[in-house]
Amino acid sequence: LPNVRSIPVVAATQPAASGKRKVGIFNYTDREWDLVIDGQKVVLPGRHYIQTELPPTFVWKIGLGAPQTVTIPDGQAGVEFLLN
Repeated sequence: LPNVRSIPVVAATQPAASGKRKVGIFNYTDREWDLVIDGQKVVLPGRHYIQTELPPTFVWKIGLGAPQTVTIPDGQAGVEFLLN
């Protein structure tokens, strides 16, 4: 599995009307990764990026790795994950 680094997205001036947060995943590896993000299967090709909006608490995992629960705190617009 790749190393994963998370970076908080700077606080938004206003919370999203939907109550959701922005989540971006950058794949800096040359390998394609199978992800499960909030129950949805996603294939992330090498050297690609995806962005979505998710509830403040969601579960995601990479490949056969263990599921990880993420909670984005109030006042934070989202999070970005860097895979390398």
